[in-house]
Amino acid sequence: MHRSLWILFLALILEKPLWAQNELPLSTYLQKIERQNSGFRSLSKSEEATAAAQADAEILTDPALFSDVTIAEDKRPLLTPQFNGTTRRARTVKLGLQQQWSFGLQNRVYVISDYQGISGAVAMQDPSMDIENRGAAVELELPLIKNGLGLQVRLQREALQASAEGQKNLANFDKARLRAEAQVLYIRLVQAQEHLAVHQELLRQGETLVTWVSGQVKDRLLEAVHLAQVQVALEARRLGLESRRLQLETTKMQFYAAIEEKTPFALPRLETLNRLESSITMPRNLSQRLDLKGRQNQVDAERAQLALEREAYRPDLSFRAQYHAFTKVSDQNDTARCDDPWKCSSSAIGLVFSMPLDRAVARRATEGRQAQVEARVLELARAQIEAERDRRQIMEQINRLFDHQRILNKLISQQDERLRLERARQQRGRATTFDLIQAEQELTESREQLITLRSQRLELLTQLKLYEVAP
Repeated sequence: MHRSLWILFLALILEKPLWAQNELPLSTYLQKIERQNSGFRSLSKSEEATAAAQADAEILTDPALFSDVTIAEDKRPLLTPQFNGTTRRARTVKLGLQQQWSFGLQNRVYVISDYQGISGAVAMQDPSMDIENRGAAVELELPLIKNGLGLQVRLQREALQASAEGQKNLANFDKARLRAEAQVLYIRLVQAQEHLAVHQELLRQGETLVTWVSGQVKDRLLEAVHLAQVQVALEARRLGLESRRLQLETTKMQFYAAIEEKTPFALPRLETLNRLESSITMPRNLSQRLDLKGRQNQVDAERAQLALEREAYRPDLSFRAQYHAFTKVSDQNDTARCDDPWKCSSSAIGLVFSMPLDRAVARRATEGRQAQVEARVLELARAQIEAERDRRQIMEQINRLFDHQRILNKLISQQDERLRLERARQQRGRATTFDLIQAEQELTESREQLITLRSQRLELLTQLKLYEVAP
Protein backbone atom coordinates (compact mmCIF):
# COMPACT_ATOMS: atom_id res chain seq x y z
CA MET A 1 0.00 0.00 0.00
CA HIS A 2 2.74 2.45 0.99
CA ARG A 3 4.72 1.49 -2.08
CA SER A 4 1.77 2.35 -4.35
CA LEU A 5 1.33 5.73 -2.66
CA TRP A 6 5.02 6.57 -3.22
CA ILE A 7 4.75 5.62 -6.89
CA LEU A 8 1.66 7.82 -7.27
CA PHE A 9 3.40 10.69 -5.47
CA LEU A 10 6.46 10.46 -7.75
CA ALA A 11 4.23 10.32 -10.81
CA LEU A 12 2.50 13.55 -9.77
CA ILE A 13 5.85 15.26 -9.26
CA LEU A 14 7.20 14.13 -12.62
CA GLU A 15 3.99 14.89 -14.46
CA LYS A 16 4.46 18.67 -14.59
CA PRO A 17 7.99 18.70 -16.05
CA LEU A 18 7.01 16.18 -18.71
CA TRP A 19 3.94 18.22 -19.55
CA ALA A 20 5.92 21.46 -19.54
CA GLN A 21 8.43 20.00 -21.99
CA ASN A 22 5.57 19.33 -24.41
CA GLU A 23 4.17 22.85 -24.15
CA LEU A 24 5.00 25.82 -26.38
CA PRO A 25 3.82 29.07 -24.77
CA LEU A 26 3.46 32.20 -26.87
CA SER A 27 6.54 33.80 -25.29
CA THR A 28 8.69 30.78 -26.20
CA TYR A 29 7.43 30.82 -29.77
CA LEU A 30 8.28 34.51 -30.11
CA GLN A 31 11.77 33.78 -28.76
CA LYS A 32 12.14 31.12 -31.46
CA ILE A 33 11.13 33.73 -34.04
CA GLU A 34 13.83 36.11 -32.78
CA ARG A 35 16.51 33.38 -32.86
CA GLN A 36 15.59 31.45 -36.00
CA ASN A 37 13.75 33.77 -38.38
CA SER A 38 16.29 35.10 -40.91
CA GLY A 39 14.27 38.26 -41.50
CA PHE A 40 14.28 39.09 -37.80
CA ARG A 41 18.00 38.37 -37.47
CA SER A 42 18.68 40.57 -40.49
CA LEU A 43 16.80 43.44 -38.85
CA SER A 44 18.81 42.93 -35.66
CA LYS A 45 22.01 43.30 -37.68
CA SER A 46 20.61 46.45 -39.29
CA GLU A 47 19.94 47.86 -35.83
CA GLU A 48 23.56 47.16 -34.87
CA ALA A 49 24.68 48.95 -38.03
CA THR A 50 22.74 52.06 -37.03
CA ALA A 51 24.72 52.21 -33.79
CA ALA A 52 27.89 52.36 -35.89
CA ALA A 53 26.31 55.04 -38.10
CA GLN A 54 25.59 57.16 -35.02
CA ALA A 55 29.30 57.00 -34.20
CA ASP A 56 30.02 58.74 -37.53
CA ALA A 57 28.51 61.91 -36.08
CA GLU A 58 30.96 61.84 -33.18
CA ILE A 59 33.94 61.30 -35.47
CA LEU A 60 33.37 64.74 -37.01
CA THR A 61 34.83 66.49 -33.97
CA ASP A 62 37.22 63.79 -32.77
CA PRO A 63 40.96 64.51 -33.00
CA ALA A 64 42.82 62.70 -35.77
CA LEU A 65 46.45 61.78 -36.33
CA PHE A 66 48.03 63.07 -39.52
CA SER A 67 51.41 62.99 -41.22
CA ASP A 68 52.80 64.85 -44.19
CA VAL A 69 56.08 63.92 -45.90
CA THR A 70 57.39 65.89 -48.88
CA ILE A 71 60.69 65.20 -50.69
CA ALA A 72 61.69 67.46 -53.58
CA GLU A 73 64.64 67.94 -55.92
CA ASP A 74 64.89 70.89 -58.29
CA LYS A 75 67.42 70.98 -61.19
CA ARG A 76 65.84 73.75 -63.24
CA PRO A 77 68.29 76.36 -64.58
CA LEU A 78 68.13 79.69 -62.72
CA LEU A 79 69.45 83.18 -63.46
CA THR A 80 72.08 82.95 -60.73
CA PRO A 81 73.21 79.32 -60.54
CA GLN A 82 76.51 80.40 -59.02
CA PHE A 83 74.60 81.40 -55.87
CA ASN A 84 71.50 79.15 -56.00
CA GLY A 85 73.28 76.07 -57.20
CA THR A 86 72.49 73.73 -60.00
CA THR A 87 70.58 71.31 -57.77
CA ARG A 88 68.31 72.17 -54.88
CA ARG A 89 66.95 69.58 -52.43
CA ALA A 90 64.22 69.83 -49.80
CA ARG A 91 62.55 67.45 -47.34
CA THR A 92 59.71 68.30 -44.97
CA VAL A 93 58.24 65.88 -42.44
CA LYS A 94 55.18 66.73 -40.30
CA LEU A 95 53.51 64.55 -37.65
CA GLY A 96 50.78 65.64 -35.28
CA LEU A 97 47.09 65.97 -34.44
CA GLN A 98 44.31 67.86 -36.18
CA GLN A 99 40.77 68.54 -35.01
CA GLN A 100 37.56 70.18 -36.15
CA TRP A 101 35.80 71.83 -33.22
CA SER A 102 32.03 72.11 -32.92
CA PHE A 103 32.21 75.94 -32.95
CA GLY A 104 34.01 75.93 -36.33
CA LEU A 105 37.68 76.26 -35.40
CA GLN A 106 40.13 73.92 -37.13
CA ASN A 107 43.57 73.44 -35.64
CA ARG A 108 46.69 71.42 -36.31
CA VAL A 109 49.44 70.85 -33.75
CA TYR A 110 52.48 68.97 -34.96
CA VAL A 111 56.25 68.53 -34.91
CA ILE A 112 58.19 69.38 -38.04
CA SER A 113 61.55 68.56 -39.58
CA ASP A 114 62.63 70.86 -42.42
CA TYR A 115 65.74 70.12 -44.50
CA GLN A 116 67.14 72.26 -47.38
CA GLY A 117 70.32 71.80 -49.39
CA ILE A 118 72.06 73.03 -52.56
CA SER A 119 74.96 71.89 -54.70
CA GLY A 120 76.83 73.50 -57.58
CA ALA A 121 76.89 77.04 -56.10
CA VAL A 122 80.36 77.87 -57.41
CA ALA A 123 80.34 81.45 -56.15
CA MET A 124 79.95 80.30 -52.58
CA GLN A 125 82.82 79.27 -50.33
CA ASP A 126 81.35 75.77 -50.22
CA PRO A 127 79.49 74.78 -53.40
CA SER A 128 77.40 72.26 -51.47
CA MET A 129 75.51 73.42 -48.38
CA ASP A 130 72.57 72.20 -46.34
CA ILE A 131 70.61 73.10 -43.22
CA GLU A 132 68.06 71.23 -41.11
CA ASN A 133 65.61 72.71 -38.62
CA ARG A 134 63.28 70.88 -36.24
CA GLY A 135 60.54 72.26 -34.11
CA ALA A 136 56.82 72.48 -33.30
CA ALA A 137 54.01 74.28 -35.08
CA VAL A 138 50.42 75.37 -34.57
CA GLU A 139 47.98 76.21 -37.38
CA LEU A 140 44.51 77.70 -36.82
CA GLU A 141 41.65 78.39 -39.20
CA LEU A 142 38.40 80.05 -38.12
CA PRO A 143 35.52 80.48 -40.62
CA LEU A 144 33.72 83.81 -40.31
CA ILE A 145 30.83 83.55 -42.82
CA LYS A 146 30.32 80.06 -44.23
CA ASN A 147 30.40 77.52 -41.40
CA GLY A 148 30.37 80.43 -38.99
CA LEU A 149 30.38 79.19 -35.40
CA GLY A 150 30.60 75.63 -36.77
CA LEU A 151 27.18 75.62 -38.46
CA GLN A 152 28.21 73.13 -41.14
CA VAL A 153 29.65 70.78 -38.54
CA ARG A 154 26.46 70.91 -36.49
CA LEU A 155 24.30 70.34 -39.57
CA GLN A 156 26.41 67.37 -40.64
CA ARG A 157 26.10 65.91 -37.16
CA GLU A 158 22.33 66.49 -37.09
CA ALA A 159 21.91 64.86 -40.51
CA LEU A 160 23.96 61.80 -39.54
CA GLN A 161 22.25 61.40 -36.17
CA ALA A 162 18.74 61.84 -37.60
CA SER A 163 19.44 59.39 -40.42
CA ALA A 164 20.84 56.79 -38.03
CA GLU A 165 17.95 57.27 -35.60
CA GLY A 166 15.50 56.91 -38.47
CA GLN A 167 17.07 53.64 -39.60
CA LYS A 168 16.97 52.39 -36.02
CA ASN A 169 13.28 53.24 -35.59
CA LEU A 170 12.37 51.64 -38.93
CA ALA A 171 14.30 48.47 -38.03
CA ASN A 172 12.63 48.32 -34.61
CA PHE A 173 9.20 48.75 -36.21
CA ASP A 174 9.88 45.96 -38.69
CA LYS A 175 10.95 43.73 -35.81
CA ALA A 176 7.77 44.59 -33.91
CA ARG A 177 5.74 43.89 -37.05
CA LEU A 178 7.37 40.47 -37.47
CA ARG A 179 6.67 39.66 -33.83
CA ALA A 180 3.04 40.74 -34.32
CA GLU A 181 2.70 38.58 -37.44
CA ALA A 182 4.14 35.60 -35.54
CA GLN A 183 1.75 36.24 -32.65
CA VAL A 184 -1.20 36.34 -35.07
CA LEU A 185 -0.05 32.98 -36.52
CA TYR A 186 0.02 31.54 -33.00
CA ILE A 187 -3.50 32.85 -32.30
CA ARG A 188 -4.82 31.43 -35.57
CA LEU A 189 -3.30 28.04 -34.83
CA VAL A 190 -4.98 28.02 -31.41
CA GLN A 191 -8.20 29.07 -33.12
CA ALA A 192 -7.89 26.19 -35.64
CA GLN A 193 -7.27 23.71 -32.81
CA GLU A 194 -10.31 24.87 -30.86
CA HIS A 195 -12.46 24.84 -34.00
CA LEU A 196 -11.35 21.25 -34.55
CA ALA A 197 -12.20 20.33 -30.96
CA VAL A 198 -15.72 21.78 -31.38
CA HIS A 199 -16.26 19.74 -34.55
CA GLN A 200 -14.92 16.61 -32.90
CA GLU A 201 -17.47 17.08 -30.14
CA LEU A 202 -20.20 17.61 -32.73
CA LEU A 203 -19.15 14.39 -34.52
CA ARG A 204 -19.21 12.49 -31.22
CA GLN A 205 -22.71 13.78 -30.58
CA GLY A 206 -23.74 12.68 -34.07
CA GLU A 207 -22.33 9.17 -33.56
CA THR A 208 -24.18 8.91 -30.26
CA LEU A 209 -27.38 10.06 -31.92
CA VAL A 210 -27.00 7.55 -34.77
CA THR A 211 -26.53 4.74 -32.24
CA TRP A 212 -29.61 5.78 -30.32
CA VAL A 213 -31.81 6.25 -33.41
CA SER A 214 -30.65 2.89 -34.81
CA GLY A 215 -31.85 1.22 -31.64
CA GLN A 216 -35.16 3.06 -31.82
CA VAL A 217 -35.65 2.03 -35.46
CA LYS A 218 -34.75 -1.55 -34.63
CA ASP A 219 -37.37 -1.57 -31.88
CA ARG A 220 -39.85 -0.05 -34.36
CA LEU A 221 -40.19 3.09 -32.19
CA LEU A 222 -38.97 5.37 -34.98
CA GLU A 223 -39.25 5.21 -38.73
CA ALA A 224 -36.29 4.54 -41.01
CA VAL A 225 -36.38 8.11 -42.28
CA HIS A 226 -35.14 9.30 -38.88
CA LEU A 227 -32.11 7.03 -39.22
CA ALA A 228 -31.45 8.38 -42.71
CA GLN A 229 -31.61 11.94 -41.35
CA VAL A 230 -29.04 11.36 -38.61
CA GLN A 231 -26.74 9.40 -40.96
CA VAL A 232 -26.77 12.24 -43.51
CA ALA A 233 -26.10 14.73 -40.72
CA LEU A 234 -23.25 12.53 -39.44
CA GLU A 235 -21.57 12.44 -42.86
CA ALA A 236 -21.93 16.22 -43.16
CA ARG A 237 -20.24 16.56 -39.78
CA ARG A 238 -17.41 14.28 -40.89
CA LEU A 239 -16.95 16.49 -43.94
CA GLY A 240 -16.90 19.60 -41.74
CA LEU A 241 -14.35 17.94 -39.45
CA GLU A 242 -12.06 17.14 -42.39
CA SER A 243 -12.35 20.76 -43.55
CA ARG A 244 -11.23 21.92 -40.10
CA ARG A 245 -8.34 19.43 -40.14
CA LEU A 246 -7.20 20.80 -43.50
CA GLN A 247 -7.39 24.35 -42.14
CA LEU A 248 -5.33 23.29 -39.12
CA GLU A 249 -2.66 21.67 -41.31
CA THR A 250 -2.42 24.79 -43.50
CA THR A 251 -1.99 27.01 -40.43
CA LYS A 252 0.62 24.60 -39.01
CA MET A 253 2.71 24.92 -42.18
CA GLN A 254 2.67 28.71 -41.84
CA PHE A 255 3.50 28.30 -38.16
CA TYR A 256 6.57 26.16 -38.95
CA ALA A 257 7.63 28.39 -41.86
CA ALA A 258 7.79 31.45 -39.60
CA ILE A 259 10.47 29.82 -37.42
CA GLU A 260 12.08 28.30 -40.53
CA GLU A 261 11.97 24.72 -39.35
CA LYS A 262 13.33 22.44 -42.08
CA THR A 263 11.67 19.37 -40.58
CA PRO A 264 8.39 20.24 -38.80
CA PHE A 265 8.32 18.88 -35.24
CA ALA A 266 5.33 17.34 -33.54
CA LEU A 267 3.05 20.20 -32.58
CA PRO A 268 3.31 20.72 -28.81
CA ARG A 269 0.53 21.89 -26.57
CA LEU A 270 -0.28 25.54 -27.15
CA GLU A 271 -1.90 28.03 -24.85
CA THR A 272 -5.67 28.22 -24.87
CA LEU A 273 -7.67 31.28 -25.87
CA ASN A 274 -8.46 31.82 -22.19
CA ARG A 275 -4.76 32.06 -21.33
CA LEU A 276 -4.03 34.25 -24.34
CA GLU A 277 -6.82 36.65 -23.33
CA SER A 278 -5.18 37.07 -19.93
CA SER A 279 -1.75 37.83 -21.43
CA ILE A 280 -2.69 39.86 -24.55
CA THR A 281 -4.37 42.92 -23.10
CA MET A 282 -5.19 46.45 -24.18
CA PRO A 283 -2.01 48.60 -24.36
CA ARG A 284 -2.01 51.38 -21.80
CA ASN A 285 0.22 53.98 -23.44
CA LEU A 286 -0.35 54.53 -27.14
CA SER A 287 1.91 56.75 -29.22
CA GLN A 288 3.07 57.29 -32.76
CA ARG A 289 4.20 54.15 -34.55
CA LEU A 290 7.95 53.64 -34.82
CA ASP A 291 7.86 53.60 -38.62
CA LEU A 292 6.36 57.12 -38.59
CA LYS A 293 9.01 58.24 -36.11
CA GLY A 294 11.62 56.80 -38.46
CA ARG A 295 10.15 58.70 -41.40
CA GLN A 296 10.11 61.88 -39.28
CA ASN A 297 13.81 61.32 -38.55
CA GLN A 298 14.46 60.98 -42.29
CA VAL A 299 12.65 64.27 -42.94
CA ASP A 300 14.79 65.92 -40.25
CA ALA A 301 17.91 64.51 -41.92
CA GLU A 302 16.84 65.89 -45.31
CA ARG A 303 16.14 69.29 -43.76
CA ALA A 304 19.63 69.32 -42.27
CA GLN A 305 21.06 68.37 -45.68
CA LEU A 306 19.11 71.21 -47.28
CA ALA A 307 20.50 73.69 -44.77
CA LEU A 308 23.95 72.23 -45.38
CA GLU A 309 23.65 72.81 -49.13
CA ARG A 310 22.54 76.39 -48.58
CA GLU A 311 25.47 76.96 -46.28
CA ALA A 312 27.86 75.49 -48.86
CA TYR A 313 26.88 78.17 -51.42
CA ARG A 314 27.55 81.08 -49.06
CA PRO A 315 30.73 83.20 -49.39
CA ASP A 316 33.71 81.78 -47.53
CA LEU A 317 35.79 84.11 -45.38
CA SER A 318 38.28 82.48 -43.04
CA PHE A 319 40.91 83.79 -40.66
CA ARG A 320 44.14 81.80 -40.69
CA ALA A 321 47.15 81.91 -38.38
CA GLN A 322 50.23 79.77 -38.01
CA TYR A 323 53.28 79.74 -35.79
CA HIS A 324 56.47 77.66 -36.14
CA ALA A 325 59.22 77.46 -33.51
CA PHE A 326 62.47 75.88 -34.74
CA THR A 327 65.76 74.70 -33.35
CA LYS A 328 68.67 74.51 -35.81
CA VAL A 329 70.09 71.02 -35.84
CA SER A 330 72.87 71.19 -38.39
CA ASP A 331 74.41 73.94 -40.51
CA GLN A 332 77.70 73.44 -42.27
CA ASN A 333 78.48 77.14 -42.73
CA ASP A 334 77.19 78.64 -39.50
CA THR A 335 78.26 77.37 -36.13
CA ALA A 336 75.60 79.43 -34.33
CA ARG A 337 72.74 77.40 -32.93
CA CYS A 338 69.12 78.35 -32.18
CA ASP A 339 69.15 77.34 -28.54
CA ASP A 340 66.02 79.44 -27.92
CA PRO A 341 63.18 78.35 -30.27
CA TRP A 342 61.39 81.67 -29.80
CA LYS A 343 64.28 83.42 -31.57
CA CYS A 344 64.13 81.00 -34.52
CA SER A 345 60.42 81.13 -35.29
CA SER A 346 58.10 82.07 -38.10
CA SER A 347 54.49 83.25 -37.96
CA ALA A 348 51.80 84.34 -40.37
CA ILE A 349 48.21 85.52 -40.29
CA GLY A 350 45.80 86.14 -43.14
CA LEU A 351 42.26 86.17 -44.49
CA VAL A 352 41.04 83.86 -47.26
CA PHE A 353 37.90 84.72 -49.23
CA SER A 354 35.98 82.90 -51.96
CA MET A 355 32.41 82.89 -53.26
CA PRO A 356 30.46 81.19 -56.06
CA LEU A 357 29.84 83.44 -59.05
CA ASP A 358 26.79 81.72 -60.50
CA ARG A 359 24.25 82.27 -57.72
CA ALA A 360 21.38 81.19 -59.98
CA VAL A 361 22.71 77.63 -60.22
CA ALA A 362 23.08 77.47 -56.47
CA ARG A 363 19.53 78.76 -55.99
CA ARG A 364 18.08 76.20 -58.41
CA ALA A 365 19.91 73.37 -56.65
CA THR A 366 18.55 74.35 -53.24
CA GLU A 367 15.06 74.91 -54.63
CA GLY A 368 15.04 71.31 -55.94
CA ARG A 369 16.07 70.00 -52.55
CA GLN A 370 13.45 72.22 -50.88
CA ALA A 371 10.70 70.77 -53.08
CA GLN A 372 11.86 67.26 -52.24
CA VAL A 373 11.74 67.98 -48.50
CA GLU A 374 8.25 69.49 -48.80
CA ALA A 375 7.07 66.38 -50.65
CA ARG A 376 8.43 64.18 -47.85
CA VAL A 377 6.65 66.32 -45.25
CA LEU A 378 3.32 65.99 -47.08
CA GLU A 379 3.77 62.22 -47.44
CA LEU A 380 4.54 61.94 -43.75
CA ALA A 381 1.49 64.01 -42.79
CA ARG A 382 -0.71 61.75 -44.90
CA ALA A 383 0.81 58.62 -43.36
CA GLN A 384 0.24 60.00 -39.87
CA ILE A 385 -3.43 60.69 -40.65
CA GLU A 386 -3.89 57.19 -42.06
CA ALA A 387 -2.15 55.60 -39.07
CA GLU A 388 -4.36 57.52 -36.64
CA ARG A 389 -7.44 56.50 -38.61
CA ASP A 390 -6.34 52.86 -38.54
CA ARG A 391 -5.77 53.05 -34.79
CA ARG A 392 -9.26 54.45 -34.22
CA GLN A 393 -10.79 51.76 -36.44
CA ILE A 394 -8.96 49.05 -34.51
CA MET A 395 -10.25 50.47 -31.22
CA GLU A 396 -13.79 50.61 -32.56
CA GLN A 397 -13.58 47.04 -33.89
CA ILE A 398 -12.28 45.79 -30.54
CA ASN A 399 -15.19 47.42 -28.74
CA ARG A 400 -17.72 46.04 -31.24
CA LEU A 401 -16.27 42.54 -30.99
CA PHE A 402 -16.49 42.76 -27.20
CA ASP A 403 -20.20 43.64 -27.46
CA HIS A 404 -20.80 40.85 -30.00
CA GLN A 405 -19.00 38.41 -27.74
CA ARG A 406 -21.21 39.35 -24.80
CA ILE A 407 -24.36 38.82 -26.92
CA LEU A 408 -23.01 35.56 -28.33
CA ASN A 409 -22.25 34.21 -24.84
CA LYS A 410 -25.86 34.83 -23.88
CA LEU A 411 -27.06 33.16 -27.09
CA ILE A 412 -24.87 30.09 -26.46
CA SER A 413 -26.32 29.76 -22.96
CA GLN A 414 -29.83 29.83 -24.42
CA GLN A 415 -28.95 27.36 -27.18
CA ASP A 416 -27.30 25.05 -24.66
CA GLU A 417 -30.49 25.08 -22.60
CA ARG A 418 -32.57 24.48 -25.72
CA LEU A 419 -30.41 21.47 -26.63
CA ARG A 420 -30.85 20.03 -23.16
CA LEU A 421 -34.62 20.42 -23.46
CA GLU A 422 -34.67 18.92 -26.97
CA ARG A 423 -32.78 15.86 -25.74
CA ALA A 424 -35.17 15.49 -22.85
CA ARG A 425 -38.15 15.76 -25.21
CA GLN A 426 -36.61 13.21 -27.53
CA GLN A 427 -36.15 10.75 -24.71
CA ARG A 428 -39.86 11.11 -24.04
CA GLY A 429 -40.65 10.76 -27.74
CA ARG A 430 -42.01 14.27 -28.04
CA ALA A 431 -39.28 15.82 -30.28
CA THR A 432 -38.23 15.05 -33.84
CA THR A 433 -34.75 13.95 -34.77
CA PHE A 434 -34.45 16.93 -37.10
CA ASP A 435 -35.08 19.35 -34.18
CA LEU A 436 -32.27 17.73 -32.18
CA ILE A 437 -29.85 17.75 -35.13
CA GLN A 438 -30.66 21.40 -35.79
CA ALA A 439 -30.18 22.35 -32.13
CA GLU A 440 -26.76 20.64 -32.02
CA GLN A 441 -25.71 22.26 -35.28
CA GLU A 442 -26.77 25.75 -34.24
CA LEU A 443 -24.98 25.44 -30.89
CA THR A 444 -21.79 24.29 -32.66
CA GLU A 445 -21.95 27.17 -35.14
CA SER A 446 -22.37 29.66 -32.28
CA ARG A 447 -19.41 28.16 -30.44
CA GLU A 448 -17.30 28.37 -33.58
CA GLN A 449 -18.37 31.96 -34.08
CA LEU A 450 -17.41 32.75 -30.49
CA ILE A 451 -13.94 31.25 -31.02
CA THR A 452 -13.55 33.32 -34.19
CA LEU A 453 -14.64 36.54 -32.42
CA ARG A 454 -12.24 35.97 -29.54
CA SER A 455 -9.39 35.24 -31.96
CA GLN A 456 -10.16 38.34 -34.04
CA ARG A 457 -10.14 40.47 -30.91
CA LEU A 458 -6.74 39.07 -29.90
CA GLU A 459 -5.40 39.78 -33.40
CA LEU A 460 -6.63 43.38 -33.21
CA LEU A 461 -4.99 43.81 -29.80
CA THR A 462 -1.77 42.47 -31.35
CA GLN A 463 -1.98 45.08 -34.13
CA LEU A 464 -2.58 47.77 -31.52
CA LYS A 465 0.72 46.81 -29.86
CA LEU A 466 2.48 48.52 -32.77
CA TYR A 467 1.24 51.82 -31.34
CA GLU A 468 2.40 51.06 -27.81
CA VAL A 469 5.14 53.13 -26.20
CA ALA A 470 8.20 50.95 -25.62
CA PRO A 471 9.01 50.60 -21.91
